[in-house]
Amino acid sequence: MPAARICMVLQERGVSSLEQEGERLCFEPGQWTYLVCEGTGSLRVQSHVEGTLLLLLDVPRTSLRGEPSAVSSEEYLHILRYENHPLLQTVRDFSLARLPLDAASSERIGTLLCGVMECVIAGQQCAQRAAASAYVERLNRVQQYILQHLHDPQLSFEDIARCAGCSKRFVQVMFAETGETVSQFILRSRLERVHCQLLSSSLDITDIAVANGFNDHSH
Repeated sequence: MPAARICMVLQERGVSSLEQEGERLCFEPGQWTYLVCEGTGSLRVQSHVEGTLLLLLDVPRTSLRGEPSAVSSEEYLHILRYENHPLLQTVRDFSLARLPLDAASSERIGTLLCGVMECVIAGQQCAQRAAASAYVERLNRVQQYILQHLHDPQLSFEDIARCAGCSKRFVQVMFAETGETVSQFILRSRLERVHCQLLSSSLDITDIAVANGFNDHSH
């Protein structure tokens, strides 16, 4: 069975695309990512501009001490400038130098580059985990805000976005990933609260409805 490899991809000049198992990544100068590749034929590279230069740092997975996870083309392609990332700049500079090396030097350089790759991947995964945690925290904060204001029939998208400290579009995207829209979440939460109060309270159904933001007979 072919060994898994880790490929670090750095676009130096021009525009390229990489295809792996039907998923395509497109790169412009200064963009990079890393991929987990199974076997030798799982990754296809195509250049779209004359003079394109794409650097691939490709090592067996067993050469890395850690266990990098697979990378999704939609979630983990981050645009980083080499000048703002010293380790990536080092990899780029060394790859472009094309120095003649004997076997011993090649092995030492290979070990060093594996260490560089480990550092870059570890830092990237740490940043991804922090971003995911902040994303979930923001979604929870928005949902709590909505639950605290279900009684307000004038609860607006603008108020919700202001609570989240972001645009209305970003709020829509956050909720879309949960499988429902903001309006659906509000309606479901109101109905669930009304249902509980109908079972546990002696209040009139109209009073319960109004207390939960339903303010007319059509509701």
